[in-house]
Amino acid sequence: LGEIVALFSVDECLNFFRAAGYEAE
Repeated sequence: LGEIVALFSVDECLNFFRAAGYEAE
């Protein structure tokens, strides 16, 4: 269960950075 939560958190972070990257461009 802990690994699933960690992967979900990583995915959320990637989505955040991806959105930030689009805004930067």
